[in-house]
Amino acid sequence: MVALFEVQALLGSPATPGGIIPHPRTAWTILNVRVNLSYVADLTIVAQQGLFDTNAQELTGDWRGYGSRTPFTSVNQPLGFPAPTQKLGDALHSYPDVEGFITLSAKLPEKMSLVVFPDKLIAGSYIEFHNPADKKTYSIKGPSANFGTTFKAKR
Repeated sequence: MVALFEVQALLGSPATPGGIIPHPRTAWTILNVRVNLSYVADLTIVAQQGLFDTNAQELTGDWRGYGSRTPFTSVNQPLGFPAPTQKLGDALHSYPDVEGFITLSAKLPEKMSLVVFPDKLIAGSYIEFHNPADKKTYSIKGPSANFGTTFKAKR
């Protein structure tokens, strides 16, 4: 449900009258994904937020406005990309061995989201899903002793 709110496939709020409605002009397919990671930063923990000089307000705040404000809109600052949350994502990506992070959801702030850096998976880590349409299992795996990051389909 959190992912569907994040991509705006679901609208509204579970906590307000009228509740949740699906977006009337989009269709989505949901796949269960198996994730096995070794090194994940957990930004739902206040102490870890402090390590990265961030907080819940920044993690769930108005990052879209940075791209939609202009010198000609009634609110014209701050603007431009990257927004602070995107800078944080870049910093986490550059941190050695971090394969992803858990963060507060911007759409449902009492829930969490997992962000994975597929290009940073280490040996033994993987992301895997089964596609019911072609009955194949797809995976992104960390490097083995002889190979780099791979994307493979298996039956």
